[in-house]
Amino acid sequence: MEKNSDRDYCIPLFRKTKRIMKITTLFSLGVACCISASTYAQSYKVSINKQNSSIIEILREIEKSSEFTFFFNDNRVNVNKTASVNAKNATLEDVLDQVLRNTGYKYQIIDRQVLIKASDNSSLAGVQQNQKAITGVIKDLNGESVIGANVVEKGTTNGTITDTEGRFSLNVAPGATL
Repeated sequence: MEKNSDRDYCIPLFRKTKRIMKITTLFSLGVACCISASTYAQSYKVSINKQNSSIIEILREIEKSSEFTFFFNDNRVNVNKTASVNAKNATLEDVLDQVLRNTGYKYQIIDRQVLIKASDNSSLAGVQQNQKAITGVIKDLNGESVIGANVVEKGTTNGTITDTEGRFSLNVAPGATL
C-alpha cells in the first residue's frame, strides 16, 4: 500500500505559482518600458541669440544645431513675424516660449518633431483676412470634368484636388497665381 504524500499535490501548485510569477515579471517590465517616456525635449539645451529676426530664421537656426524638425501650416502660421530670443543653455521649451510669446501661436513637441500652430481662432482670423476664396471647374479639351487634378498656389504648398465633377475651392493670397 502506498502513502499519498502532500508532495504530489504541491508540484502542480508550484508550477502554477511559477507561471504567475513569470507573467507578472513580464507585465512589470512592459509597463516600465512604457512609462519611460521620451524626455529628450525637456533635457535638450539650446543656446541662441537672435534679435528682431523672423520666426522662420530662428526655427532654422534651432534645426541646424539640434535634431528637432519644425512643422507648420503656411496658411495658418505667419513665420515672417519678427521675434527676439536670448537663451544660453535653456531648454527647448523655454526657447520656444520666448520665440512664440505674443504671436498667438503655440507648439507641441512629439519626440523630435515640433508642431507650430495657431493657439486660438482670433490669430487664425487675422491670417485668413488677407486671403481670397477661389472656386472653379477644370475641364479637358473635350469639355469633360477632370477628376483629381491638383490646383496649387504658385510658390507655396497651399493646394487642393478637384472633386468628381472637376470643381475646386481654394483660399489664396490676393494676386496669387494658380
